[in-house]
Amino acid sequence: MFAGNNKSMKTEEILIEGNVIPFLVTRELVKGLLYTDDMDAVLENIQVLGIEFDESQLKKTPLSNVSKRGNSAIITLKFDSKKQVQYLITKALNLTKVEQLSEQIIPKPFKQLITQAYNMTQESKTLGDFFKT
Repeated sequence: MFAGNNKSMKTEEILIEGNVIPFLVTRELVKGLLYTDDMDAVLENIQVLGIEFDESQLKKTPLSNVSKRGNSAIITLKFDSKKQVQYLITKALNLTKVEQLSEQIIPKPFKQLITQAYNMTQESKTLGDFFKT
């Protein structure tokens, strides 16, 4: 839909270990959930952020990678050699708004993946947190 449309391309900044890393996005679906479907932008994001696919997934379609970078999580989906998309999830995401999105915008399995990725953006727990009552 947006492939090749550089006019709508935006850059979101991710802070990783004190460095600001640009992440190219096509649009914001809801606050805290950004989407990229421009193949060149996805490939650039993959390279800049060092995202790799698990080779054992080769028979699965789509291939997926969920990774945490700074305080954000990134979902990269590879459908084939010509179609890849990414979701950037920030701490500002409201999961209720994601659930309210139409299945045509985000299918239910992807909503579950977004929820898992969002949980990665929250403060990490220490061992002591598990023993608190």
